Parts: sequence; structure tokens; C-alpha cells
Amino acid sequence: MKQLVAWLDEEETHLLHPIERAARAAGRDPRTVRLLRAEDLSEVARIPTPPLRTLALDFDPSSRWLAFGGDARFIRVVEVANPANMREFKADHAVWGLRWHRDGTRLAFVDRGSGVRQLEVPGDGSPLRLIGSY
Repeated sequence: MKQLVAWLDEEETHLLHPIERAARAAGRDPRTVRLLRAEDLSEVARIPTPPLRTLALDFDPSSRWLAFGGDARFIRVVEVANPANMREFKADHAVWGLRWHRDGTRLAFVDRGSGVRQLEVPGDGSPLRLIGSY
């Protein structure tokens, strides 16, 4: 199983792309998540977000999708190759962390008030759907 590496450096959150370190995602500017090439840190895409901190980032196991969320109380799932292809789920509270299931069809997240919750992420681009709270 491929492992992801995430770390916090001052105000910047980084996530290393799991396959051949091909890309990185970083949330620093409170209004963007940036996709960067790992070899030279050049910017591939800048994804607009609400003007609040992005606290959690994770690539799915296939590396096709990037999920992120934070203080704005949302989770967005963006296609890495086409960041305009985006789906969004409105959370009840600030999202503190998230992690893809190894099958790539489910996403668990932790928010400030509701504990651990689980979303279904259909591969056909259908809307994200809450399937469990724990």
C-alpha cells in the first residue's frame, strides 16, 4: 500500500502525491489550494477556496482525486488532471482531517462537532453522499 506524507510547515499544509512523488498539494493562501510538481515545485493548478484555512488534504489511492476541507465547513473533491471538475459536500463544522478508504469510493472525515463521518464518492461524478456518522 502506498503511504502519503503530510506535514505542517508554519502556516502551510503540504501533502506528497503517493505515486512517484509526481505532484504535491499545498494550502497556504487562505483562498487557494495549489497543485505543485514535486520535482521543481512549479505550480500545476490553483484551486479557489473560501477565504478560510484549508486544514486537511488527501489524494485518493488512484491519485485521480484530491479531497480537501477546513474552516469553511466543506469538503471538496477535485480531479487532479482537471481541477475544474469538482464536487462539494457541506459539513456541519470545520473539517479537521480526512482520509480516503483504500477502495477509493469512500472518504472519512473528522469535524469539530460531529466526530467521524463517512462520505460515498461515486466514480461517475455523482454528488458526494453522507453514508455514516460514528
